[in-house]
Amino acid sequence: MDPTLPHALHFPLFPDPNDWRRRTAVRDAQPVAPWTPAERAALWEVNRGAGEHAAVKRNIEALGDPATRVVVAGQQAGLFLSPLYILYKALAAVRWAERLADLLERPVVPVFWVASDDHDFEEVRHTTYLNREWRCKRWTYGTPGFDPSGRSVFDIPVAPEVLESFFALLDTDSSESVVKKSQIHRWRSMACESRTLEDFFLRGLAHLCGSMGLVLFPPRLEPVRRRAIPVMEREIRHPGALSRRLAEKSGGGKSPIHRLGHEVNFFLHRAGRRCKVTVDGERFLIHAPGAPVSVGAEALLEELHQTPTHFSPNVVTRPVVQDLVLPTLALVAGPGEIRYLNQLADAATHDFYAVPACAVLPRPRVLLLEPRIERILGKRQIPLDLLEREAWGDVEAKLAGSELPEDLNRVLADLPGDAQAVLARLRTRLGELAHRPSVGTAFEKTERAWLQAADRLQDRVRQELRGEASTGADQRERVLEALCPGGQPQERVFGPLAPFLIQYGSDLIPWLLRKLDLDRRDLQVLRLGEGISDGTFQTEKSESE
Repeated sequence: MDPTLPHALHFPLFPDPNDWRRRTAVRDAQPVAPWTPAERAALWEVNRGAGEHAAVKRNIEALGDPATRVVVAGQQAGLFLSPLYILYKALAAVRWAERLADLLERPVVPVFWVASDDHDFEEVRHTTYLNREWRCKRWTYGTPGFDPSGRSVFDIPVAPEVLESFFALLDTDSSESVVKKSQIHRWRSMACESRTLEDFFLRGLAHLCGSMGLVLFPPRLEPVRRRAIPVMEREIRHPGALSRRLAEKSGGGKSPIHRLGHEVNFFLHRAGRRCKVTVDGERFLIHAPGAPVSVGAEALLEELHQTPTHFSPNVVTRPVVQDLVLPTLALVAGPGEIRYLNQLADAATHDFYAVPACAVLPRPRVLLLEPRIERILGKRQIPLDLLEREAWGDVEAKLAGSELPEDLNRVLADLPGDAQAVLARLRTRLGELAHRPSVGTAFEKTERAWLQAADRLQDRVRQELRGEASTGADQRERVLEALCPGGQPQERVFGPLAPFLIQYGSDLIPWLLRKLDLDRRDLQVLRLGEGISDGTFQTEKSESE
């Protein structure tokens, strides 16, 4: 098992086929009402605006079928779909939906929950790329003349002129390829067409995954908020009850979700801000800009039923709302999500709201290995299993040349013995002649000279390799930047745009879809050179190689 995953997980990671059938039967016993034509129309309106794909339209229509089930993945609306694991989650949802549809012989729809109601702007405003010198560069999106504090991402406007500075940077500071200009042009066009950061995210993900039928699902939609009313209503009628239960089971404050017991597990939108709500005796405090506002339960309930779009789930209620509004069969989750889902399961969170919980599937963990990096590893005889084991110290040591390649070390070590063996065979062949004084002296001089020459050769080779290692220190740093930037997993740092999409084009995405191994729990190394060789996508050599 992946050591980053908890051992006491209350959800099955990889259920067998019979378990999937049992789970489906449980879900059938507690069904979600099929989505109405009006609800489906609202969802299609958002997806069509991001990119009109017939496969998405069909899947949205399938939500009106009581037999349909859903595999969901989700993440905040990171700038330029950053980081990479957003893409891996989306592709895994598509693959799992295909697999489960075949297994269960019923419609299974992949859905991406776009957590654009989140108001942590700092978390989504960055993207990191690899420049033409193979150096990590982080770019930060600014909002001149606009204060994003407390605002949901769906409410933060796109400033095309700010994004243009990033496109200009990519144009000059990224490696050349045959698809670079077209990729930058495509993303520039999407930026100019987008009204908000949510809109830009939706367009990017639809561009890459829309043809696969991935349904984009922003929870701010009125039908979603209205379906979520029972969860919000229970929070209002039982203020702080679940937070107190979570506080009791917090494990001394070491749990990923920290609760004191007075928190209400939703946010309220006030004056364009997403505001925290807490319990204050028999009343509620809305922590609005300026000063908290005290309201009673009845006033909140009235607002909830009249304007449910004012209410937004938090980290505790989001997975519950997801399972209430959609016929979810499984959730594709990362290690951090699984930790907090485990904590919620310990507190019987879904039971508190009387909502059935779906299965949890760990997202694939992936490292993309570019041909230019693979060639360097090959020259150093660095096996790919070191990458799969994330043994970056060993990789760095081999890149540094602190160890000679095993076969070369063996040849150099054998040189003295090989020289002596040649002379011994010659002595045997010469017989008595080899024992004559003049010939014997020549043998001794030759043996001594050969041994000295072998020593000099070994020293010279090692010196050259050390010198090469010294002059290659910059190359070593660049390779490590590409594989584990800053010592972090590649999938947590880079976005998909640079170097990957601008080097290999959008055809990289269906290739990734086919290559993902859903059943692997360790790091999967995908060699992009394989895709180039089979013609799935094309590239040309990097200028910096």
